[in-house]
Amino acid sequence: MTASTHKLSAIAGVSALLAVAAITATVVGLLLSSDRRVADVPSQPQPQQIDPALQLYRQAAELAVALEEPRALALLDEQRVVVAGDQVLLIYRRDGTVLKRIALSEPPQCVAAGSSHHLYPQRIYVGFRNHVKVFDTAGDLIAVWQPPRDNADLLSIAVAQRDVFVADISNRLVWRYDTEGRLLGSFGTPVKSRGYPGFVITTRYFDVAASNDGLLYAVNPRLLRIEGFDYTNPEQQVPVRHWGRGSPQLDGFFGCCNPIHIAVFADGRFATAEKGFPWVKIFSRQGEFEGVVAGPAELAAPAADLTVDEDNNVLVLDAAAKRVRIFAPKNSQDVSDSDKRQ
Repeated sequence: MTASTHKLSAIAGVSALLAVAAITATVVGLLLSSDRRVADVPSQPQPQQIDPALQLYRQAAELAVALEEPRALALLDEQRVVVAGDQVLLIYRRDGTVLKRIALSEPPQCVAAGSSHHLYPQRIYVGFRNHVKVFDTAGDLIAVWQPPRDNADLLSIAVAQRDVFVADISNRLVWRYDTEGRLLGSFGTPVKSRGYPGFVITTRYFDVAASNDGLLYAVNPRLLRIEGFDYTNPEQQVPVRHWGRGSPQLDGFFGCCNPIHIAVFADGRFATAEKGFPWVKIFSRQGEFEGVVAGPAELAAPAADLTVDEDNNVLVLDAAAKRVRIFAPKNSQDVSDSDKRQ
């Protein structure tokens, strides 16, 4: 190899090193710039600041809950509520007095109670992992229902006049029972021919609520919507209506899987609870946003459950604070004053 060849090789080597150094500096600069941009952008939108005119409710009362893990909430009547958790049912009067403590053989996952319109008013239905037990208000066990499937995982119960519905997250179905525990059918099976995907669920939230209009409402969490099924028509395989949309704005549902809990007022309006941002909101029967019950200012964590009463109060189970928070419409009298007059 000649000297000139050696010289050319050396120059080429230096050039290659300089090129590598330049490329490395460029990559590092891009990475640092990207890191700065990521740091400047929040991982998710911040909770929307609401117009005070949209805050339709105020906290009117609260009950301290003597449970380590409160799981579920039901309205027994206008004066009493049931809270399920640990391995017990607690029946409270609205002034916070514990009226009854019902020991359970295993941890409950959900609870519902028959209203005055139910075939058996004040009957208590408790969902465990794969089966339902039925109690009276004295704490006596009335019945144990057979599991819909052995692998069932029951997360919610809703009670209509002559029907009881349980949401099974394992099978992604809502099972329909009569009040004697006979299994009548299910909702939520995918129907490809009609473009219905069934319940799309990726987290442990799957709630149902019965309404006075003959519809069973269920949350389809991943689709960010609420679906209504006509349970009076056994041939109806798909929802007859649905509403809801994904949005960080108050009139939508934010995140992957919301809402997490729903309740239906006597007039057909909805109360909803969300995770991510712990909003509790009111929607019209048509699914139009009306206003806010509570949000990050009132709840440090998402609601563990919620229900509504005939006075349009919204009862929220705040498991993080071990409280049942009772929110009343701003134009209503205090819940405590109403209770005193009963």
